[in-house]
Amino acid sequence: DPVPAGQPAKAIRVRSLFASTAYYRASVQTDSQGQAKLTIKMPDNLTTFSVMVVAVDLNSPGRFGNGEAQVTVRKPLLLRPALPRFGNYGDKFLASVLVNNETGKDGKVEVLIRGINLRFTGPTKKTVAIPAGETKEVLFPVAVDKTGIARIQFAAILGDATDAVERKI
Repeated sequence: DPVPAGQPAKAIRVRSLFASTAYYRASVQTDSQGQAKLTIKMPDNLTTFSVMVVAVDLNSPGRFGNGEAQVTVRKPLLLRPALPRFGNYGDKFLASVLVNNETGKDGKVEVLIRGINLRFTGPTKKTVAIPAGETKEVLFPVAVDKTGIARIQFAAILGDATDAVERKI
């Protein structure tokens, strides 16, 4: 849909890097105080990752220690697609996305879909009222009319909160 005159298009970063391990490094050197700092770019998974560390004193091999913590990656507005693993030429299905509103405010969420190697047989934009703390499923009818890998992107906007995610089938 075109953007109304005088209003900039809202850019939404698409989450597409999903990994079971957020980061791994076999060796990290600490400073003289035994401290180390790492900056880690987290994958796009919105989940809880476990952080595990093992420390060894190279000057005293019998000295070691370990620690564990958890890091939770979240978004106030969250999309979780539910799609078939594959489609065949001529198939029709409902592309489903669960929309979580964790913004703390009730609101009307604009949900959009787009993709390649698919044909959308209904509206590609829907507005759904979602109370704070609740989740709603939004369905878009899709037909498979081309061969190859299909890419589907969902996007959602609720005020300043946005999310977008891409899946391939």
